[in-house]
Amino acid sequence: MNPKITENINEMIFEITDNLTVKRCNKPAIEFFGNDVIDSNIGEMLHVQGISSIVNDLMNEKSNIYESKFTKDNNEYYFTIIVEPPYLIIHNKTTEMVLKQAKMDFVDLMVHEFSTPLTVLEGHLALLQEKISKASPEVSNSMNKLKKSVKRLSRLIEQLSVISSMELKDYKVKKEPVHLYSLMVEIIEAFKSKIESKSLNIVNKVPESLYLKTDPVLLYRCLENVFSNAVKYSYEEGNIYIYVESQAEKTTFIIKDEGLGINRDEINRIFERFYRGSEAVKSRSTGLGLGLSLVKHSLKLLDGSIEIKSKHRLGTEVNITIPH
Repeated sequence: MNPKITENINEMIFEITDNLTVKRCNKPAIEFFGNDVIDSNIGEMLHVQGISSIVNDLMNEKSNIYESKFTKDNNEYYFTIIVEPPYLIIHNKTTEMVLKQAKMDFVDLMVHEFSTPLTVLEGHLALLQEKISKASPEVSNSMNKLKKSVKRLSRLIEQLSVISSMELKDYKVKKEPVHLYSLMVEIIEAFKSKIESKSLNIVNKVPESLYLKTDPVLLYRCLENVFSNAVKYSYEEGNIYIYVESQAEKTTFIIKDEGLGINRDEINRIFERFYRGSEAVKSRSTGLGLGLSLVKHSLKLLDGSIEIKSKHRLGTEVNITIPH
């Protein structure tokens, strides 16, 4: 154990003898466990769930990693314990876990506090539109703008909730057969008004006989967000092409538009939460830069991947690949 290396890292490092006692350790280990940690028995010192397995690994010279909790002075700590005989390395990730819980609590609170008034607003707006069907063009225009703004806020809250569920909580992937043509038709239909307003031509080449066993919710969110961007950033009267390439071990979805495109030096940043490319900002299109972040987390859960090919003002091609 080289002191020049081990004293300057945050992880607690222990060298364990054949008798399962601490032979040496670094400064962070002494600061946490105290000066009497040397010569102490690792089983008695480290009261964590799975200690018997850790001891067995040390005795049998077997490498392993454990996630566990440790209680000290009535405080609970979260440990990642790496067994690499004769060494034991402990990463104290308590701060990370506390911050993670704080993020979860904040997002859950925000979603709850915003969802109820937004639902009430949507209901009253729908009722008002029924009551004032013969309103002046100015009033009708204002009502439509209000309705769009409420929908935009509702979508934002929904996306934040989904990202929180994927990133911070244990989202359970559910795989079932998905009819890909029907799924794509459903997505296209959701954007019918926007497609018509820009006179876009949608070329749906998804085979009607093709099924994929995957999580339908995650797949929908991936394709819906990518297709949404294609519609949003396409020029009027442009084409959007949708293909599926199915192979033995994977299925690839290809969505190609002829729109604004993305600057080459910005492609690596577009998956960042709340990031919007310069062309997107210049176009004055609405959006908060959450869509591709959601796609990224969805694909991570599906063990999938995404590839983006784009040329500035010449269009974008997005390939989403899902393994079988």
